[in-house]
Amino acid sequence: GGLPPMAARSTGRSEPALLKRRGRALRPNTVGERGVCLLLLLGVTALASSALMSRILPHVLAWRRASACLPTDSLRPGAAPCPPEASHPSLDVVSVAAKPTCVTRLAVAALNQYVGPRRIVFVSSDDAACARLTSFARNVECVPQDDLIPGVTKAAVDAELARLYGETRGARRKRGGRGGGGAAGAGNYMGRSNGGWYLQQLVKLGAARYLRGLSDTFLIWDPDMIPLWPVRVFGAQASSANGGKRRAFRQIGGYVIRAYESSYEKLVPGERVQYAPDGSSYVTHQMVVEKAYVEELLGAFGEAWERRLSVESAVKASAAYRVHGSNGANGDLEGSRRISKDLEG
Repeated sequence: GGLPPMAARSTGRSEPALLKRRGRALRPNTVGERGVCLLLLLGVTALASSALMSRILPHVLAWRRASACLPTDSLRPGAAPCPPEASHPSLDVVSVAAKPTCVTRLAVAALNQYVGPRRIVFVSSDDAACARLTSFARNVECVPQDDLIPGVTKAAVDAELARLYGETRGARRKRGGRGGGGAAGAGNYMGRSNGGWYLQQLVKLGAARYLRGLSDTFLIWDPDMIPLWPVRVFGAQASSANGGKRRAFRQIGGYVIRAYESSYEKLVPGERVQYAPDGSSYVTHQMVVEKAYVEELLGAFGEAWERRLSVESAVKASAAYRVHGSNGANGDLEGSRRISKDLEG
């Protein structure tokens, strides 16, 4: 009535070995699942901590300054704005906002309290967005983005990106296409409109020339940043190179983005990007700017672009000359005529 010898040997020796093998196979999966759960837990904890700190930190800072009024207090229905804790009556703030949000509204209240500018001038998507933004405070003004720089619009920037780089992969998929597409083309990349991002940079540069009545020194401010205490705009020392004006105070601590280096060197030949003494960058989403210096920078950009066009024209002319000049003297004359016609066109 017992089991056969082979069956006894199979159940007595092979099953533990099989279970061990299965255990080894399951153990990595278990570790992987634990790792995913741990990452999810850390993510939820980070989000909860961020939300909690956004509520607690301003009150902790206000507690240290017992008489302080928080910018959030001024947003309550019927509440008066907090009294300014800094004053710059000859300074304008320039900000580019795709659309008005509750964050933008709080940023306006905080800027008026901790910077105290003469005006906060927004460049936004359209008239409806501007109407909403100008309701945030009495000193807020707004210009639609397509009306600021002649010929520079969101559609024009998108079209130029499409001409130079094609479409992003996301834009191509949205149209039902497959494959191809890069990060720099027309469309969205990582949830952000490339055309809108490039337009923002052009607007910030063009503001110095095209915003009416802009102060000679102005502060560029990204509207998703909310100051929590008075912002230092100028240093204590005057600058002889700037007509005796106080030196602009530069914020540091920004991320170092190496891709910006080659772009800067192309725009300003012979110069290199400078970093802060601690190795960080000046990309801190706000900057004090002199209109005269922006004009100088735009002039350098223009000269670099003209030199590039001259070099490209010379290369094309040389290539055309080699092709048409191979037919002899008459070919040289005909080639020169064609080159002139191409350059004029």
